[in-house]
Amino acid sequence: MKAYVPKNREKMMKQIEFPVHVDDPRIMIMWTADEFLIFTAILCVGVLVDHTWFAMMIGAVSTRIVRRIREGMPEGFLLHILWWKGLLKLKGKTFPNPFQREYIP
Repeated sequence: MKAYVPKNREKMMKQIEFPVHVDDPRIMIMWTADEFLIFTAILCVGVLVDHTWFAMMIGAVSTRIVRRIREGMPEGFLLHILWWKGLLKLKGKTFPNPFQREYIP
């Protein structure tokens, strides 16, 4: 007895790209999403002030610096630094005020 094989089998099967690891970040062009966001923001400012090439160079250098900082530190380090400096406000009742350095019981 033969198994049923549809005639349009090639059209039904599409190749889907899966990341190598489940936790791998998404890659856009040649950067991760956060590096791409930094580059794009700097590029937009450069376009607005009419210095596009200069902004592209600054964006590439800044993404390289962010990548080097992130590779040597644990995951979530940059978010922690932003919170510690008071630049990132986290939602929720369990996050303390980042400017309160001492807790007295």
